[in-house]
Amino acid sequence: GASVELSAGGAVTMDDGVATTAGTNLRYEAGGVLGIGALSAVNVSLIAGSIVDSGSGDTDVTATTLRLVTTGTAAGEGAGTGAAHLQIAVATLAASVAGTGNGGLYLDEANAIVLGTVDAITVDRLAADGSSSVVSDLGMSGVTSGANLVLGSAAGSVTVLNPLTANGNILLEANSGALGITAAISSAGGSISLSSLNSITQNANILTIGGGSIDLRSNAGSVAMADGTTASAVNGNIRYVAATTITLGAISTGADVSLSASSISDSGSVDVDVSANQLRLVTTGTQAGEGAG
Repeated sequence: GASVELSAGGAVTMDDGVATTAGTNLRYEAGGVLGIGALSAVNVSLIAGSIVDSGSGDTDVTATTLRLVTTGTAAGEGAGTGAAHLQIAVATLAASVAGTGNGGLYLDEANAIVLGTVDAITVDRLAADGSSSVVSDLGMSGVTSGANLVLGSAAGSVTVLNPLTANGNILLEANSGALGITAAISSAGGSISLSSLNSITQNANILTIGGGSIDLRSNAGSVAMADGTTASAVNGNIRYVAATTITLGAISTGADVSLSASSISDSGSVDVDVSANQLRLVTTGTQAGEGAG
């Protein structure tokens, strides 16, 4: 199938409801703000100073893989805004967003999504004589934000397959599925909130620096930390809540920790389960053998 490329040194604006569809790869590049309507292809690459939703009447990006890069470093810049998230239906995402302040990455995913690796995306660039040359955006892994990082999935799981980092707050929500953490999640100065309807499996470390807190909760399932994995804050509180069970790796902070579940157990023997100033511990299970430890 054919590719589609649109490139401009300044801003690019699509009207709300206007669509661009490619049979294989689609690439939009803007030197300024990129306002998107509805983009659809197998693989999509977006590069701009900042990326915004041109309206609320469509899904902004539908693709198997999405490569997303923004370069604007002013406060409020990034991809999406706190008031108007980008609407996507993407299987795999890799992103690098340079906005600061209240900017960053703001996405609403329709289905399941993997935060992982996107291979190089190539398109044909045509010349005035009708000939073509290949333009390629290099492969990327992971998701980074110079400010906040917010992603919610409406229907399906969220899997962190490559590292996820931000300088601001991090919010991940699997509103009707599970959350799988197989690569590190870290914030250089904000709080981290991770939630799911179903189980949360933590097989990699979670870290926030400064006064940021960590809030991890499974609304209808369990929370399982692999033995040796950590959740660490410097001066912020840490809260783990599960509808069923929590199995602990190592939770540590200079502040306080709150744990709440039907039953709480140790996932192994290689670490101290909780290191904190104060510990609040609640279990609700009434069956024989349930409790804490």
